[in-house]
Amino acid sequence: MIDRSISMEKMWFHYMRETGCQQKLQIHVVGICTPATKGSWLDPAKVHHKLEEAKCGGAYQFGTDEAKGAVNITAEWAKAIAGERAPVFKGAKDNTFLANIQKLMENMLKYQDQPAAAGSSSDVAGIMSVGKDAMTAHYTKLEKDLKANATISLGSLKVFDTFSWMLDENQASVHKRAVAYCFSKPKAAGPAYVPPPPCEGARSSVKREPATNASTANLFKKKKKTA
Repeated sequence: MIDRSISMEKMWFHYMRETGCQQKLQIHVVGICTPATKGSWLDPAKVHHKLEEAKCGGAYQFGTDEAKGAVNITAEWAKAIAGERAPVFKGAKDNTFLANIQKLMENMLKYQDQPAAAGSSSDVAGIMSVGKDAMTAHYTKLEKDLKANATISLGSLKVFDTFSWMLDENQASVHKRAVAYCFSKPKAAGPAYVPPPPCEGARSSVKREPATNASTANLFKKKKKTA
């Protein structure tokens, strides 16, 4: 006779592996990718470190390949952003969980306003923007620099590459124009080349006619012309 309790335990462990571990992992990953407070910046390097640590937990070790894959993908996204590279959001459109994680990763973008200059009438310190507000601030500054024909470095445009999924069609177009502007900007001319003066040895080696000989020769030429 088959002991039904064994069959029930098997079903329970199967459920825990298929559903329980996955739910536990998802809750843990969402917690890691959620800012501590609303409007606070999410450090991508710290997120990546915590996700790597999560791989050592039991929920990951006993989870399904699908559950592990979600953690691995999230860790790769955080690693890419930490390295100032654009993450490849493959499968996010077809996966509600990954789509939610992608949305949370917008909080990894920040913009720090410059603090007021010392002695100015304003005592307001630099304010940090996060997420979509940060992207708006970055884009507004880029537009101002382009209109003012200011110097724009490729390094300052890297943020638009890393967080390219947050750009709308118009912003992406302006970003491309800014990249082209960086390459088309003529390089500043360097100082004119001034040859070094000859050394003392070179000066002394130049054969010079004595002043008396030169004046005698000139007198001789004048007399010859008048003759």
